[in-house]
Amino acid sequence: MEFSWIDIGIMIILGVSVVTDMIRGYVKEEISMTSLIMAAWLAMNYFDQLAMYLPADIDETTFSLGGEEIVLSKLRASIAFAVIGVGVLVAGALLNHVLSKVTRLPVLRGIDRLLGALFGLVRGGAIVVLVILVAAMTSFPRTEIWETSRILPWFETAAQEVVRYIPPEYAKYFLFDGAGTQASLYVL
Repeated sequence: MEFSWIDIGIMIILGVSVVTDMIRGYVKEEISMTSLIMAAWLAMNYFDQLAMYLPADIDETTFSLGGEEIVLSKLRASIAFAVIGVGVLVAGALLNHVLSKVTRLPVLRGIDRLLGALFGLVRGGAIVVLVILVAAMTSFPRTEIWETSRILPWFETAAQEVVRYIPPEYAKYFLFDGAGTQASLYVL
């Protein structure tokens, strides 16, 4: 059985993700991912409420850099966004530190690593699907190397399912022939 460089690339992405998450463990990975998502969501939804409590005179700040005058506008909003985001990430890191001590116990270590490896496999698969979506915006899916790949069809089918949930005005940019795949979706 011969693999193309696309197949090897997919195996490398999956392998690195599985090994990394197995070493770090499920709890660390889950808390890190949840913290990142929560930091972004909370910062986007609540920065304006925190910005009201910051001094109004910093809203537009001017400074000179290398003889050029630079104006920073909406500085209160930027600071509030950063404070919320960094605050949530720091809280997540502290929680991660405490819970990682618990998962080092011999009883939990094996389960944590096994679940970490499974989480890594899912995350690696999601990365492969994202790469396929980016490639599908080019003519690359019509190439012979794409069509002869042995592993790619499994992930291409998942990418095609993702495209079904994208609004039609954006979905039209994803080109899937399906010449070498099981499921095909050609949107243009």
